[in-house]
Amino acid sequence: MKKLLSLIMSSLMIFSLAACSNTASANEWAAKVNDVEISYSDYEKNLAIIKKQIEATVGADIWTQDSGQGKTYNEILKDQVLEKLIEDQLILAEAKKENITVDADEFEKEFTQFKEQVKSLPDYETFLKEEGITDEFLKKQLETDTIVFEYKEKFMEKNTPSEEDLKKYYDDNQENYNVNEVKASHILLKTVDENFVPLPEDKIAEIKKEAEAVLAKVNAGEDFATLAKEYSQDEASAVNGGDLGFFAKGVMVKEFEDVAFTLEPNQVSDLVETTYGYHIIKVFEKKNEVTPFEDVKENIKNELAQKSYLDFVASLKESAKIEKNDAALKRADEKSKSESQSKEQPVEEESTEN
Repeated sequence: MKKLLSLIMSSLMIFSLAACSNTASANEWAAKVNDVEISYSDYEKNLAIIKKQIEATVGADIWTQDSGQGKTYNEILKDQVLEKLIEDQLILAEAKKENITVDADEFEKEFTQFKEQVKSLPDYETFLKEEGITDEFLKKQLETDTIVFEYKEKFMEKNTPSEEDLKKYYDDNQENYNVNEVKASHILLKTVDENFVPLPEDKIAEIKKEAEAVLAKVNAGEDFATLAKEYSQDEASAVNGGDLGFFAKGVMVKEFEDVAFTLEPNQVSDLVETTYGYHIIKVFEKKNEVTPFEDVKENIKNELAQKSYLDFVASLKESAKIEKNDAALKRADEKSKSESQSKEQPVEEESTEN
């Protein structure tokens, strides 16, 4: 889920596209920002095109799925597309005050690169033609994105935190810079089927006895990696002798993690039962150290500058007069649902009989 939400956000950050729409009135708007209208057609095309980008990676059936935030991915995307258009309008107004413009030659280079990227997306050029999106429209929005990007860069440069601020943040958030990891291997004998449904009790009892026999072999001095390759049912790690590499807390299931982080290097656990089955864990190495300030200073600088910019954008939105055309947005939602349903309908083959 987190990966998909990140994909949605990154797609929005790359570019938003404005285009004409045949489904909305030329005078209809989706939102107004300080009395400047964002057309419904701009919103509709942004939504369609960013969906196209994301579908190229995760498929078209994602939009009706629950995101885990009480909304479908389609609802999240709709909200974020409109919010980005609103934020762009606010930043354009600020950029105008500072006379931020685009360099014509550099812009043409960027647009050429963009067109090359488009060619790599399946049927994307055909999609643009079908939606009536011309180079002029693309250039218009790319210019907007370039100006917004330039403004953000200048803002972050002006609001770079001081060395003292960076050090204070580092000291106040020390837990973020503690490296607490273990390098471990395991042997797993599963007590669930391929659908993670628990096996019958008598079968689980047999598996436990088998796991105890394997543990006895480990404790007798037999090579752990060899036994993992022979007995472990975790196929991904078994081929590597059960090696799980280094992992931090919060990665493994709790029962596994609780034991792994208490073991010392070269120590082997007793049987550890989790929802997957019985594990035998061997820890090889432990890391418990603090990342030096100098190693993370640049990351903290970027993080704080980014936060400063986001706070500034939020303040612009709070002080702006923003209206949303709920009727138009609802129609976009209904259209999206209709398109999703039509995609789900099986296509009937035409009869070849006369």
